[in-house]
Amino acid sequence: MNLSQKKWRLLDKIVAVCVLGILVGAAFGIISAHPGNAGASDDPNEGQAPSGDPFEPPEDFESAVVVDGEDREEPLYLRRYDLQHIDPDTLMPLISGLGIDVRTVRVDANRRTIWARGTGKSLWQLGELITAVDRAENKLSIGYASIVTEHITPSRMIAHLSEVGLSPDRYITVGRTLMIFDRALLDRWSEVVDLASRVDTPASRDSRVFIYTLRNTAGEDAAERLNTIGFSDVQTQTFNYPELSKEIMVICPPEVYDEVVEALATIDTIRRRVRVPLITVSGDNARRQLEARRTLLSQLSGVPEGSMHISDNISGNINSPEYVLWVEESPEVVKQLEALLNRL
Repeated sequence: MNLSQKKWRLLDKIVAVCVLGILVGAAFGIISAHPGNAGASDDPNEGQAPSGDPFEPPEDFESAVVVDGEDREEPLYLRRYDLQHIDPDTLMPLISGLGIDVRTVRVDANRRTIWARGTGKSLWQLGELITAVDRAENKLSIGYASIVTEHITPSRMIAHLSEVGLSPDRYITVGRTLMIFDRALLDRWSEVVDLASRVDTPASRDSRVFIYTLRNTAGEDAAERLNTIGFSDVQTQTFNYPELSKEIMVICPPEVYDEVVEALATIDTIRRRVRVPLITVSGDNARRQLEARRTLLSQLSGVPEGSMHISDNISGNINSPEYVLWVEESPEVVKQLEALLNRL
């Protein structure tokens, strides 16, 4: 092979390499300029739902809904909508009635928020609908929710709610039903319902046992009167010498504790004084016997001797005198003095 042939072959190779480079470059230029490119992007925000007003359409809304004759899948976005005057239960029928193609999700922790997933066009339609209907004139005049208690009373339920910072300011109770009208609690209704389910259990009915100290009434009398009031599931227990003891043990459900204590306080009030004869003694030393007994009764009962009196001779015979020891005190105190005399 001579030198001229070698030069022509080298030139052919250089031309082939240049043509191949031009073809490859053109091919890459065509791919990068194609609007349907599905390659990875360097933009970290690509594929994420745009931020901003949830009622505004996404930035690529126009390109997403333009029909250009090509069959392609529209991107889906997830948006949050905060309602001001209506609740999601009112909005749902309107969405389905207008045929807006979105999937909605509600979160019980916030009853005024709705999440929707759909195309840019669907979310824009949903935003337009919310703007049109979420107005003050469409707000319900009265909104409330209710809890029906089974094991505890509504008043005890309110006490439990207050202990955890969920105390209602506007509520009514009807029987076992607690109706709450506070908007703040309605927006956190899932927390309220969860707490109610935890505290309204059979375990909450565990009896409360306490000892009530009386001032004026004996334990025996207090127990009898408390039982006649008609409390359900309330038991009383007196101690030794119930006719003299000033204490009573009560076993009751926690929900009626306050009512039982109030009833005992009413029972243990001072009654108007009465005058009652306690004992009659006759004989030569009758008066001295009654004086000695009066002193002993005062020491045992705490009743002052000035409340107990000895009468004059009621027999009319100075040779066979007869005297009466009588007392001026409340009926409860008189009964205790009689019980002490029976033990002498």
